[in-house]
Amino acid sequence: MVNGASSNVPTDGMILHKGKLYMANLPEEGIWEFDLVSKKGKNLLLPRDIHWADSFAKATDGSIYFTTSQINYPVEQRGKYEIYRMTFDE
Repeated sequence: MVNGASSNVPTDGMILHKGKLYMANLPEEGIWEFDLVSKKGKNLLLPRDIHWADSFAKATDGSIYFTTSQINYPVEQRGKYEIYRMTFDE
């Protein structure tokens, strides 16, 4: 267990940024943040569900982009594919 939650978060994409690992949290439809120093993780509070986060990439300004593939949904239930941007107060 990590900080009260399973350390086995099923994921697809992931990226490392300033000592934290960001990855898809597929069952929770969100993004999991794991601090490599404290060894604690948490599901980020997001304004909406993220349907199968995938393909993380970092921009030159430090932002992280990721796509949503929605492959866990039947074709008729999928929405538009989207690209999200996460920014950080640094």
